[in-house]
Amino acid sequence: GRAPSALALADDPFAGAVGRLRIGLLGCGDIARLNAAAVVAAPNAELTACFDPAPALAREIADRHGAQVTESAEELVEHPDVDAVFVCVPHHLHAPLAMQAAAAGRHVIVEKPPAHTLAAALTMVSAAEQAGVTLTVCFPNRYDPRVVLARRLIDAGALGDLGGAEVRFFLDRSAGYWVGGYSGRSPSTWRSSRAQSGGGVLIMNLSHQLDLLRHLTQMDAVAVTASTATADRPAEVEDAISLSVTFSNGALASAVASSAVRGFNGSELRLWGRAGQVIVEPHGRVYTLPAVDGLRTGRWYPFDGLPAVNSRAVFVSRFASALHEGRPPDVTAQDGLAVQAITEAAYRSSADGTRVSPSDLVAGDAR
Repeated sequence: GRAPSALALADDPFAGAVGRLRIGLLGCGDIARLNAAAVVAAPNAELTACFDPAPALAREIADRHGAQVTESAEELVEHPDVDAVFVCVPHHLHAPLAMQAAAAGRHVIVEKPPAHTLAAALTMVSAAEQAGVTLTVCFPNRYDPRVVLARRLIDAGALGDLGGAEVRFFLDRSAGYWVGGYSGRSPSTWRSSRAQSGGGVLIMNLSHQLDLLRHLTQMDAVAVTASTATADRPAEVEDAISLSVTFSNGALASAVASSAVRGFNGSELRLWGRAGQVIVEPHGRVYTLPAVDGLRTGRWYPFDGLPAVNSRAVFVSRFASALHEGRPPDVTAQDGLAVQAITEAAYRSSADGTRVSPSDLVAGDAR
């Protein structure tokens, strides 16, 4: 049967949006098109300026959304109509450009991952703190209605004590991706360069799911083991990974991901505990023993009739509201660092064949 009204969500994710955040887009490649559209769709944000070293890319986005094109990154971060800079560039440029924006007194939104290495991410976060600006990382999947509902159910006790989680993420990535992304608008080999990207399917894609695991469980990872592989040469980065994450209460999460799975694109995310199970992707549903949110116990309920939501636009809007209200953003710089530390721990584990503590890496790199 259909889920009762207890599994409904408020229809308007923009309710309570306040402020007016003027955003400059630094980098206008593939992901920037999505982010520009998200800024424009947010009721309390505005796209005011764009810059890309390839002027045609900046002009295309600026013309579509009524923004200005600047001649340089310097001009964009110091532009009087820019309150926050959205950094959408190759991973190795995240930290230097975010630091440039922070030094100019601008708030910073960094496309995920925070940076190409944990050391760079720590430097970037420290620079934002010293400049007195707010930095957030673009993890918009938190606002997917399935995730919003899952978090509410978990908070209400649907799982009981967390037992574990499983993530599967598969893509069929063409050879052309490594030289031009999905659209081919901005030819570059940075994605296949370990020095520039920091890695492959883990840092590029699975970072979203790592953030969701932390967000849904409200727990930190205390240990990571992983193995990586590269099937599609000549890329230097992994296109397959298997990792295990131990959470602070002893629960285990396992994740397997590959971007070289022919003929299939899709992801799965499930969490379980002593009292129930929540499946977030691909089709949300819940099974719980306690009577949570008016649900009858011991049966599956699908997440039916959830609204269609532009999760990126909600992310931008929530950040704008947080700045206006003087409170921390939903996705803090520390959240970004935590995901980066898990990522780095996985790469370290794969290289060394060891079990790695993310917090030990943060402490070591911060020294």
